[in-house]
Amino acid sequence: GVMNANVTARGRLSAIENREFEKFNASGSILLSDFNYASNEFKQGVNIKIAELIFNPKNLTLNQLNMKTGKTDIQATGWLDNLFTYMFKENELLKGTLDLRSNVIDLNEMMGTSSSGGTDSSAAEAAEVPANIDFLITANVNTIYYDDLILEKLKGNVAIREQSLGINDVSFNMLEGTISMDGLY
Repeated sequence: GVMNANVTARGRLSAIENREFEKFNASGSILLSDFNYASNEFKQGVNIKIAELIFNPKNLTLNQLNMKTGKTDIQATGWLDNLFTYMFKENELLKGTLDLRSNVIDLNEMMGTSSSGGTDSSAAEAAEVPANIDFLITANVNTIYYDDLILEKLKGNVAIREQSLGINDVSFNMLEGTISMDGLY
């Protein structure tokens, strides 16, 4: 594949910490096309048809992502605001959005399970939702495979905010019916 990167950065970390973005010059773009990756740990590999990131000191924008791994295909756009400050200074807020679209997401492949084998949940624990994140994911997925379940026509939003995970207007078809839900974790 091809990676085209045009990146410049000049300034002091204190400018980012003090949100004086005009004093820190960082900008650029990274474009991946027909990029393939596989390893011993990730034998299935991933094919990134195209990924385009644009960034400056204040935000990072994912203009487009089109990728495939196994049966799973993902198209996405989105942005992150305040990334550098969040990375380099404690208690800073990271904001962002992700618009995710897919024809198929096979969670069994991603988790290394088969649809007939089930998953071992004996060691499962509740995950802690990270602090200082304000993130909205909007999803539209035609088919999701998870364990022995098939979810179809999934649509909805997941908001990560104030150490909570909110499920808003999520609906999908399963077991010859439609399931709709809202919730807070």
